[in-house]
Amino acid sequence: MLIVGEDGIARKFSCEKCIKGHRTSGCKHANSQLIEIKKKGRPSTQCEQCKELRKTKHMHVKCICSGNKPGWLRCRCLTCRSLYLTL
Repeated sequence: MLIVGEDGIARKFSCEKCIKGHRTSGCKHANSQLIEIKKKGRPSTQCEQCKELRKTKHMHVKCICSGNKPGWLRCRCLTCRSLYLTL
């Protein structure tokens, strides 16, 4: 079941029985406790700017950003810092 949060992002929720039965996409049990379904795969380790540079300019740089808040001003990696200084 998709639930849209206050931030406008739709998140997927399912009850425990449907998770155990591998039926998370078809769960309609709104009366039981719902658990958020996380995305598949490994979490991203690069900020959005470094990820975009990797796609457009075929550069692979190690990103040392400050956690879950990527952004031009918050990013501390050398690539984003040099791009910000040239703007």
